Amino acid sequence: MADQDPVMRVVDRVFRKHGVRPRRRRRAKTQRIVDVALEVLGEYRPMTVRQVYYQLVARHIIENKRSQYQAVSIALRDARKWGEIPWEWIEDRLRRPRRVSMWHDLAEFATTAVNSYRRDVWETQEHYVECWLEKDALSGLFEDVLRPYGVTLNVGRGYDGWSSIRNAAMRYLAWERGNDDDEEEPYPEEVLPKTEDSTEVLNEKLRGFLAVADARKAFSANPLKHRPRPVTVLYFGDFDPSGRDMVRSLEKRINFFGTYPKIRISALLRSDIDEYDLPPDFAKKTDSRAASFIAEHGDISVELDALPVTVLLKRLEDSIRDIMDLTALDEVLQAEKEDKSRITLEWRAKS
Repeated sequence: MADQDPVMRVVDRVFRKHGVRPRRRRRAKTQRIVDVALEVLGEYRPMTVRQVYYQLVARHIIENKRSQYQAVSIALRDARKWGEIPWEWIEDRLRRPRRVSMWHDLAEFATTAVNSYRRDVWETQEHYVECWLEKDALSGLFEDVLRPYGVTLNVGRGYDGWSSIRNAAMRYLAWERGNDDDEEEPYPEEVLPKTEDSTEVLNEKLRGFLAVADARKAFSANPLKHRPRPVTVLYFGDFDPSGRDMVRSLEKRINFFGTYPKIRISALLRSDIDEYDLPPDFAKKTDSRAASFIAEHGDISVELDALPVTVLLKRLEDSIRDIMDLTALDEVLQAEKEDKSRITLEWRAKS
């Protein structure tokens, strides 16, 4: 490790005086981990330890091994404890306190309310888009990109539960069908019985028919003011057996409720692994989906976190901008800005 800076020399001397062992001199490899982690966090933050780890793997600083993950975790812990990396640059998304929102006075609350005001950007869009993300660790970075565009983010953390799927299907039904046409829409061919169907197939179709009927009933009871328009789901997940199967499962279960959005895999792609020289891992042979995945893609597996953050977020934003009407979006955002100014002036005049 390089010579300590003057401040850390004082810290070590004071700690030693009080009988506390000062920090040990780092090995060159550990110092390299800290130095590159600082570079990564200097570009995008906050990140989780796991995200930093995969960025180090992608830059070939360390190998993709469990022991190396532990080494990174310890190095980042010590670097924060010694003030080399700010604590707020590393986040733990799984352990967050549920704080109660409170304000000093009405003026502070009014400021919060004004800042939270958003016009519905989708009222003037011809195409509705949402983003589905497999990894919760990346959700903070995704939210920062999606927020200005008003795009909904769904974080799956694996296979979504049926309640989440149904809620999504209800949103997509609203956009696909709108609520301006009172004509009864025919039921999907997939849920209609045929004379040649077996008992097992008929039972499955019955369940599907009831699901579609239930979704339409709930939608009709509380219709949203939407015009009919196409729906696209942008999916970001790992390149591995489960990651690819989640897309199949998502599409099948959403279709179960009679809505058929276009689901586009935005990342991670097989071409990304080659183009960005991403460090591969072997597909888990214990995964029941491994055989078919390996047959199609080969014995390779890479997590979404390994893709350079700049590349990942640019792809996310470019995908959104390719679908949305940017002129209409700018008009809504300008009207929103004017609304906020008017609300602020009216509040100040009354207070």
